[in-house]
Amino acid sequence: GTVEQDGILAPCQGSTPSYSAWYEMFPLPTVYSTMTVRAGDSIVASSYYDAGTAQFTLSLTDTTDGQHFTHTLSCPSGSQCQRLSAEVISEAPSSGTAILPLTNFRAESFGDITVTDSRGQRAGLRASWWGTYAVATENSGGTVLDQPTQIYRGKDFDCYWMAQS
Repeated sequence: GTVEQDGILAPCQGSTPSYSAWYEMFPLPTVYSTMTVRAGDSIVASSYYDAGTAQFTLSLTDTTDGQHFTHTLSCPSGSQCQRLSAEVISEAPSSGTAILPLTNFRAESFGDITVTDSRGQRAGLRASWWGTYAVATENSGGTVLDQPTQIYRGKDFDCYWMAQS
């Protein structure tokens, strides 16, 4: 019922891409930042829960030009934020009823990924206490849209766009 997340949206208007930074405390609506994001920028994003304050800190930094935001927020009123999973994801856009075509982003890299559990254990994706999965995005017809590589050094992986047939 809840998701606490931030990231970069990269839709195309015709053949022209546009980029925006955002954060979300679902079921509340997505909030878009005034940051300017460009193709090729290096982004560091994090979502952290502080048990002492019972608040989430959502941070995103464009390390290419130094722009950033940090928002410290409570679980949305009327919701119970269970904090049962963590994701590092490249997500295809959706129309609300179907997965849309994925723009040719060629390749993207995810690096130095760490997760902290409710007991304070902090580790990369391949720690023995996580149930880590590599997932290929598929549309409703089963066509693979993008493909992640194997996890490298327990903390890094790349994702490659796959041409649609």
